[in-house]
Amino acid sequence: MNRNYYNLYVSNISSKTNAESLFAFFSQFGKIENFIFFTKCSRRPNPAAMITFAEHTDIDYIIQHYQYVQFDTNSLSLRRTLPRNRPAFERFRSSNELLVSLPSFSTDQEFNETNIRQYFSQYGSVVFCRTVIPLTTFLIDFVDRNSVNHAIVEEPHFYNDQQLVLRKYVSLNRAEMYHTSRCFSKFENTTDWPYLKEGIRRLNDTTEVIRFAQQVELRLIKRTYEAKHTKLLQKQNESLMNLIEKLRDLKANIRQIENINNSLKLLLQQSQHSKKQIIDSYEDKLQQERQRIDQLKEAMNVLTVF
Repeated sequence: MNRNYYNLYVSNISSKTNAESLFAFFSQFGKIENFIFFTKCSRRPNPAAMITFAEHTDIDYIIQHYQYVQFDTNSLSLRRTLPRNRPAFERFRSSNELLVSLPSFSTDQEFNETNIRQYFSQYGSVVFCRTVIPLTTFLIDFVDRNSVNHAIVEEPHFYNDQQLVLRKYVSLNRAEMYHTSRCFSKFENTTDWPYLKEGIRRLNDTTEVIRFAQQVELRLIKRTYEAKHTKLLQKQNESLMNLIEKLRDLKANIRQIENINNSLKLLLQQSQHSKKQIIDSYEDKLQQERQRIDQLKEAMNVLTVF
């Protein structure tokens, strides 16, 4: 396991706190192998400390139960340290969001939101998992910001022999809030080189954060647009299919009506033919009756003569 996982960085320490009292407080949680106390300076508005524990489980317990614990006059801020080869903004900024991606574009349907969320849930509760690039890149939002550092220090992570690329994600809003906060105010009107140097470092750090956040935001916007476009096309296709189905039903109804009409025509023709036969038969019988009456009249006339 990465030794950085054994290091705990404590910040926002009160100016009234000394190294001895802080060491004594954290000693109750496990064996401390190394303890460095940083006094307040231009880079730190408050004292800080780096504590190395013999067991990483001690840090798990401390972060879970004592995050923002009140010590002297301040609430302590606790986080795991990240390796020095990580980007500066990852090491010095906190975030609940983690960007996870494959090293190249993928078509693997199993590399999806559900499976990514399930895997990284081992590092903490996940609020949601969003697709940035389908089947390739996902953005995970944890409940606890320490879950992000936890996942990073336990690198490497693999998926089907491919090493996953993990990046801490700081949103544009948070980056801009940090840039306009009091963290930069003391560097604005000074000619002191140490302060200027620190101001430049923080500005570069913020620039890197914003650049990376913009790339992710653009991907998310594109993904949202593509999803809406796909949904619209799907809806249009469904409407078109419904229309085609209705046209088919209409054609079937027309054919049915035509068949009924043809049947009625045939029935009418048959009825007219039967009517003609009946009329012809009636006229024949009527003619026969007339002839019979004429014959009877002639016979009566003959009898009258005699």
